[in-house]
Amino acid sequence: MRRGKPCLVAETADLDCLTCGACCRGHAGVILITEQDLLRFRDSGRPELAEQRAPGHFSQDAIATHADGSCVHLGQPDKPNHCSIYEIRPSICGEFAVGCPQCLAARRSAGIDPPL
Repeated sequence: MRRGKPCLVAETADLDCLTCGACCRGHAGVILITEQDLLRFRDSGRPELAEQRAPGHFSQDAIATHADGSCVHLGQPDKPNHCSIYEIRPSICGEFAVGCPQCLAARRSAGIDPPL
C-alpha cells in the first residue's frame, strides 16, 4: 500500500470495518509503529503503548500481537472488532483504506469473502 494515498475499489458500501476486523487479525509484524506514533502514545498519556511493541517487518517496530496474530488492541467488551486505542492508533492503521487491495486480501484470508 502506498502511504498517504487512499486505495479505492468500485464498491465499498457493503464493507463495514466494525463487523469485519480482518485487517487487525493474523498479521503479526505488519502493523508498523513510527517514531511519531511512539511520541503520540506518550503525549496522549499512554506511555505503556510505546513499550508494548514487537519486532516488525523491515526492521521496524510493530504492534504486539496475540499468538493467533491478532492485534493486542483489537476488541472491546461486546465489540470484538473495535480498536481499543482507535483515537491514537498507529498511523498505518489510519492509512489503511476500506476496500483497498490489502483490505480485500485480509477479508479473503479471514474467510469473510470467497477466494478470487
